[in-house]
Amino acid sequence: MDLVERRRELAELERLLDRAGAGSGAVLVVAGPPGSGRTALADVGAATAREQGFEVRGGRWPCSRHRGRRWASATRCGWGR
Repeated sequence: MDLVERRRELAELERLLDRAGAGSGAVLVVAGPPGSGRTALADVGAATAREQGFEVRGGRWPCSRHRGRRWASATRCGWGR
């Protein structure tokens, strides 16, 4: 998928995945108003992580205050380790 004007965000994602592959953890928060491309960016990030050998899991926030918000975790070691 081609993302419009997301070069900086994609470069940051690549940098964080490189660090994670080297053993350093990080958290990436994708925020913005409705229609700004958050889901598309998260989808590309998840696909990129999978291509690099990470296990990617995702879901939605369970509480009503954050209804509809997604989360994802990428790891090489397995869930919860």
